[in-house]
Amino acid sequence: MDGIFGLLIFAVLIFGVSRVFGAIFGSAKAVTKTVMGKGSLGDNFGSEFKQMGSMKTRIVKGKLGDTDIDILKVECEGLLPITSSCTGAFITSLHSVDNDGKLSLVKSFHDKFSEPNLPVYQHITPLGELVPNTGWKNWVNIATIPLDLIQPARGGDVKLLATSRLVDVNNMPEIVMGYGDMGLISFEAEYTHHFNIKGWFEEGEDRKKSRALSVKIAMAVAMADGTLDDSEGETLKKWIQESVSLYEDEETQKELKGLYNAALKESHKLAKEGNLALSEICKEMNEIGEMPDKIEAIELAYKVMSADGVIDKSEMEVINKVAKALDIDPEELERLRDQELVNISSSSSGINIEELLDIDSSWSNKEIKAHLAKEFQKWNNRLNTLEEGDERDNAQKMLDYIAEARKKYG
Repeated sequence: MDGIFGLLIFAVLIFGVSRVFGAIFGSAKAVTKTVMGKGSLGDNFGSEFKQMGSMKTRIVKGKLGDTDIDILKVECEGLLPITSSCTGAFITSLHSVDNDGKLSLVKSFHDKFSEPNLPVYQHITPLGELVPNTGWKNWVNIATIPLDLIQPARGGDVKLLATSRLVDVNNMPEIVMGYGDMGLISFEAEYTHHFNIKGWFEEGEDRKKSRALSVKIAMAVAMADGTLDDSEGETLKKWIQESVSLYEDEETQKELKGLYNAALKESHKLAKEGNLALSEICKEMNEIGEMPDKIEAIELAYKVMSADGVIDKSEMEVINKVAKALDIDPEELERLRDQELVNISSSSSGINIEELLDIDSSWSNKEIKAHLAKEFQKWNNRLNTLEEGDERDNAQKMLDYIAEARKKYG
């Protein structure tokens, strides 16, 4: 069932680890500014085509900035294979290859590295205006693969196949599950990596149960302020719908829908009665869930928290409590939180600056000012990686909030 066409039955919907990680999932623009090899995409772009060979791609392993986060970088070098000017982009898809040469989908834990509406790895890097007889003189990064954010069909040593399509953005090809039109031209590169986690094909009942627990955790967050807002309920229902929609088998869809809806109704009833045992839920998650399951649960919790556009202190406290119980790395938790903040409308009402900026009321003024300095540097750096749009506007709003807090605390 994990050949080229039998792959919709994989355990879907994770969109979990925000993981990511600062500049990268901010936007593809960050990638085009990142120095790889000897210079950035723009620095290496030139017309010295007589010195360039044919365009080729490769995959190299590296770290994300100065962190210990492992990533794979898809890089290209050489002369652009085009005969007329166009506005270009690279679209990179990812599959795993078994010993018989059969391809399987690679799942993504975050929608910034996913196809639209599908948890399948995809990364788009805009290139701007391209003209014939130009190219890149040195290796440049055209796609980033965060290894903690992907899941192949099976664990262990896995051969990954990256297909990078050079496309005209004014004539975008349709790509679904990594398959579709090749665009102007496509390139392939392979890399073998050892995955310690189970593959999606290998996962069974534990993954289904973990997702049901994610629903219960998200309900605990939604009900932390005593009510289930309509937008929070819709967010949970949408998550359930998406998590079952990619299964071809109607019986499986029916089973999962029943399981997740039962978790939704049960947890809502228990939360209203004050009997939702969050500690027991976290204990069970630790027993059966992998780290990606836990990250998925936290991200869903953040999505539910932000659904009404309000950063609620009690809801944040529940998320922090769950993250601690699930042994989520504090830096990872911060990344997840920041990722959701740029999705909250900058005009949202009900914003409490201390809660928004995660300021502890027990801190001294000196500690608060140090925290604000760190927050300013982080959001100012992020602002420079975001393209024009809502996320950039919201990042600017975060800087405005930080400036307001600095005035308040001297």
